Order: sequence, then C-alpha cells, then structure tokens
Amino acid sequence: DTPTEIGIVRIPRWGKVGKWLGLRKKVMLEIKTIPIAKVQLIGVYLKGMTSIDGIKNLSQADQINALIAENVYPLVHIVALAVSDGKEEPTRKLTDAIANQFSMSQLEVAVNEVYRRLDLEPFFDILSLTKSLTLNLFPEAEAHGQFS
Repeated sequence: DTPTEIGIVRIPRWGKVGKWLGLRKKVMLEIKTIPIAKVQLIGVYLKGMTSIDGIKNLSQADQINALIAENVYPLVHIVALAVSDGKEEPTRKLTDAIANQFSMSQLEVAVNEVYRRLDLEPFFDILSLTKSLTLNLFPEAEAHGQFS
C-alpha cells in the first residue's frame, strides 16, 4: 500500500530561537501502513471518546459543544500517531501543528484514511479463528455415567 498524503504542516525549528525568528519547516504528512502497536493505541483513543450515553441528557447545543470539546483533540492525536514514524508517541509540535493548521475537512479526510489503514478485517478474521480454535481445542466434558 503506497503512502497517502493528507496535507502539509509547518513545524517550528531550532527551539526558542527559531520560534522567535519565525523559522518553520514544511512537513508533508502521509499515512503509511500502521503497525499493530499504534493500532492498539488508536483503539484506546477511540474508546475514550465521548459516547452518546455520556451526553444524552444535555441540550442539543450542549451535546454539540461537548462532542467538539472532548473529541477533536483525540482525533488530532490519532492522526498524529498515524503520520509519526516509529513506535513513539508523536511530538507535541506535530500534534499542535495539525490542531492549529488543519481544517475540519482535512481532519475528516485524515481520520478516514487512518481508519482505512487500520485494516480491521484481518483483525476480525483472527478473532473468529481464535474463538473457533478455543472451542475445538477443549472438547465438552462427557456427562457422568456415559460411556464413550
């Protein structure tokens, strides 16, 4: 699967001096195949996002505000996880750059690409295989008094 470009961000360079001078480097963000460890981290962030049950007693305006307030940063962090190399968490500079420079439309495209790259079909195939193996490896006990 070839990497998919999702946008360009400008990240400060050379620490405080570079920030003071306004020096930034352009970084093309692209999503590649996501390793299993990052898929698991992304799952943790997705699980932690606000559910409908958590906001159902709020007014519609408060529901919208709660969803925005509590879910935009996790979505940005998920995108940052997907575009960062290696097994490390993304840098704060990268996460801030995405949060401050991406539009909601760009975030939507990026999150859709991340979700596509999670490639969950093999995961569910593995789960169903392991469930069936577990059931077949441990036969049911025979009833007492029954001969085999």
